[in-house]
Amino acid sequence: MRRISLAGLVFLALGLLAPLAAAESKGSNTPETGDGIITLNRDVVVEGDIVRLGDIFSGLGEKSETAIARTPALGKKVPVGVRWLTAVAQKYALPWRASSRLDKAIIQRAVTIIPPQQIKARVEEALFDEGMQQNAMLEFDTPSVQLLLPREQGDGVAVTNLSFDATSGRFTAQVAAPAEGVPVAKATLRGRAIRVVDVPVLRRRIDAGEVIRTDDLDWISHRADRLMRNALLDSDSIVGKSARRPIGAGVVIKASELRTPQVITKNSLVTIRLETERMVLTAQGRALEAGTMGEAIQVMNTKSNSIISAEVVGRGTVRAALTNNVVIN
Repeated sequence: MRRISLAGLVFLALGLLAPLAAAESKGSNTPETGDGIITLNRDVVVEGDIVRLGDIFSGLGEKSETAIARTPALGKKVPVGVRWLTAVAQKYALPWRASSRLDKAIIQRAVTIIPPQQIKARVEEALFDEGMQQNAMLEFDTPSVQLLLPREQGDGVAVTNLSFDATSGRFTAQVAAPAEGVPVAKATLRGRAIRVVDVPVLRRRIDAGEVIRTDDLDWISHRADRLMRNALLDSDSIVGKSARRPIGAGVVIKASELRTPQVITKNSLVTIRLETERMVLTAQGRALEAGTMGEAIQVMNTKSNSIISAEVVGRGTVRAALTNNVVIN
């Protein structure tokens, strides 16, 4: 069986490409190093395509530029153990010895990571240029896409191809990096543009019966397709109303959760007003039911005990119609 040389095992164990021709050049047995002590670099981050001897060991002289292999693929980390390190040191006549059998180094290529947020922002800009409405948010089918570039290649993202259906909101975008020059990394993103609307919400919790004021409201952006049909979208529908039950802060308010505040409570004393063109008569009554502004309620005249229907016109005041058989005295 043909034996593989120790140097051959080195590059097989590393999992990189075959050794470069430069690594097989003359002078490999001459211990030409710098004046310092040779030490192992345990975390090796290499810029460019080539792993050099000086990337693995510090303290070398001219030998530090000796090319020994190609760098791992972008985003990959290749661990090399003590056998590999010892073999490299012997091959290039380096006076280095492992401190223990657990010595190792991790080799990786220096990369620039373009994160999902940057990619999404670039796609959003391109969609706005294509006529997407400003009040829209993007929902990506694959939200975690990122691009990896060799650090020396620069950065930036270009949208190279874009299709957008304004009716359905669906889009497909091809992105490439770097933004200028020959693309090194590419990806295809798909998703949907969703309309958003500004809706009023409460700044604080409102208790049942409490009247909502203008300064109780705040505004948030909300997906239009997730709003309930009875959601209130303007402040005029909310301010001045009271809560039927407690409402938490920051949630969309529904019409069914509010009502016009009661200005007359049940069994409270009220003033009954009977108005004509020439006179205004008043009498004391007792409200037989609670009432809000403009609502008709049953009221009993406390002197005659007659019961009439009267319109609530203010706090503690109702107005009787002339058609009622009202006994004022």
